[in-house]
Amino acid sequence: MEARISGGMMSLRNNRSDAEQRDFIAAYQTWRAQADDELRKKRDELLETIRPYRSLALLGQVYFSETVGNPETYKEWSFRGVAAKVEFIAMLLAQRENDGGEAVVPPKVTYAVEIYLNDVFGNMAPYYSGFGKGGSPTDPDPRSLVLMWELGVRMPLYPWQYRETLPELFAPVDAWMEAALGFTIGDALAVELGFERATNAVLQHKAPSLEDGSMQRIRPLANVHERGIVPKPGHEAEVTALWNAYQTNWATVIAEIGDGIAFDLEAVANHAGISEARAAAVLNFFTLQPATIPVDFYIPIPDSTLKLRPLIKFDKRWTLPSSMLFLPAMQPAIERALNPALHAPTADKDAWVTYETHRGDFLEERTMAALSRLLCGAQIHRNLKYKTMPGQKSPFELDGLVLHDGKLLLIECKGGAFSSAARRGDLDAIEDRIDALITDAHEQAVRALEYIESVDKPLFRVDDKLIDFDKGAVEEVFLITTTLEELGFLSARFNEVSRLPTTSLRQTPWTVPVHDLELVAKYITTAPIFIHYLGRRIALNAQKAMGAFDEMDWLGRYFFDGLTLADVQRVLAADPTATASLASHKTEIDDFEHYERGIREKPAGRPGPRIHRGIERIIDSLTRWAGRGYIDAGVALLNLPPKLQRAFAKRVLSACEKVSKVVYVQELALSEDGELAYLITVLGAGANTDQIVPHAKFGNAKRSIHLFVDALMNVLALSR
Repeated sequence: MEARISGGMMSLRNNRSDAEQRDFIAAYQTWRAQADDELRKKRDELLETIRPYRSLALLGQVYFSETVGNPETYKEWSFRGVAAKVEFIAMLLAQRENDGGEAVVPPKVTYAVEIYLNDVFGNMAPYYSGFGKGGSPTDPDPRSLVLMWELGVRMPLYPWQYRETLPELFAPVDAWMEAALGFTIGDALAVELGFERATNAVLQHKAPSLEDGSMQRIRPLANVHERGIVPKPGHEAEVTALWNAYQTNWATVIAEIGDGIAFDLEAVANHAGISEARAAAVLNFFTLQPATIPVDFYIPIPDSTLKLRPLIKFDKRWTLPSSMLFLPAMQPAIERALNPALHAPTADKDAWVTYETHRGDFLEERTMAALSRLLCGAQIHRNLKYKTMPGQKSPFELDGLVLHDGKLLLIECKGGAFSSAARRGDLDAIEDRIDALITDAHEQAVRALEYIESVDKPLFRVDDKLIDFDKGAVEEVFLITTTLEELGFLSARFNEVSRLPTTSLRQTPWTVPVHDLELVAKYITTAPIFIHYLGRRIALNAQKAMGAFDEMDWLGRYFFDGLTLADVQRVLAADPTATASLASHKTEIDDFEHYERGIREKPAGRPGPRIHRGIERIIDSLTRWAGRGYIDAGVALLNLPPKLQRAFAKRVLSACEKVSKVVYVQELALSEDGELAYLITVLGAGANTDQIVPHAKFGNAKRSIHLFVDALMNVLALSR
């Protein structure tokens, strides 16, 4: 394997020959045949080791080591905590028939737990791999994408998005929730937030006590290594005593942390600020029942019951093993209780129809609101119908159509869920959900595009109103599909999971979860920048060798280099077997989001594209003017290489300051690939445009942009 790092980008190339690949698969199949017995044996050995100790004391150590406790020092790309480890050990402990009696767990036992968890999670990827079927590790494999996400990644990225959208999503069925479940969505959110605040307070209060000064006294007397402590000659007894004191203090405080993250009903109600009756209803609904854990549980499972019931009861108190599970559990758990098709005793057909209709409207409204912010002043139409031939009985539908400055956006929204069968790796179920949530939306958008291209005058109907537009004024079309489900791990690798062949970039969509779209709308502030991002983002969807973990990684990379990926592109061009995948690029976004919400005290700057300040000023002026062609003009400037951006902006802004009524200045830049020439003509208010040198006389570019700007930075005209 070869790895290349560039600004967080990791490019991987598989160098095995065909013979080496066959040997690798054979060795894998040999290991996999005995892996279950091996994992069961290790589980049994661990359970015997931890048998004397209390569950909460054991959980406290893993919870502390795998929980993000300090947003000031947290770095998304380097943090090694795995919340799934806490969930796994919690489920093992929940299955024990009898709790242990010892409250303080010796260091050798906590070390044994750590080694065991590292071993299990180190083997998890190959355990669930599809190599045994003879496939290549570089083949598109949506099953592996789903499994690795469900097994190891925890959502949400930003919990406040859920806290803001869930009340609106469930508002139409709040009365049903209160009558059937005994609580409202507001009650559930209050309990979740209460757990977060209470457990954070425990960590903040207890963590300083872990360092009692013993290590500071040890360091001058011993050589401290990762593998242990070696006393200097003559200090053996003193170091041993200090080390024992350190370990005893650590074990005692960890036991207190474990005890502190469990709460009785009264405490939960107090932390949530709701009645005990409502708190009890929430707790009962979201508490895992040990009987739902597989009898022979020895390895993490992708469809863990904690995904729907994230609370576990130990010692007659409730604990939340992973704070990142509660918010994502709410929508699917409540939908299961409401949906008649799933035969829950609380299901209500009328309430479900009301909710399902509202869910679709909710997604469309959030999608269009985000696009309205990105394309200020755009014509936006929802719920359109059209017929592709005379006499067609049932019209086709299009969720949204957006027109702005020669750009046409065709929008499809899918509010459905990713099923439990798909989450546990059932390939047929995965394919079904990809079809329902990604491919069908893509297909519907393409059908609308083909209709528009096939007629002289496209005609749509919204209720009783006819919508038409001048097709000749449309210079560029984009397909956008959004999901309510957090499917960034799939949509960010659209080229691997798409089931509908795309014949051109024009038919390639941008598929994006609505929460991610809202973040794009937050951090991209002008239409030219958005269209620039959208064009480059869609181009990467069409490139088979490129992928990312989620949409925010693509956005972070856009801020880094405009998604040019020049160094990686050279690797891919030189070797058709090479593939590239983004490592994380979300750290700057994380830092700002946490700072803005008051979680992080250290100031963090607002992330955004790295655009030369002069170019940014020109684009801002273009956006304020918003005349015909302003988006193309801005995109043209953004396409300039960084060096040309700096030089070009400096010359243009200088010319704008000096130009007189009879003077004009023309500046030219040619892109590195020779595809585009950018010619800006800076005019005085009374300049004679007949004297301007035609743009065709500049360079040998395949396409030229001729942009007129007056001394006040207002665009007068744009021609090609």
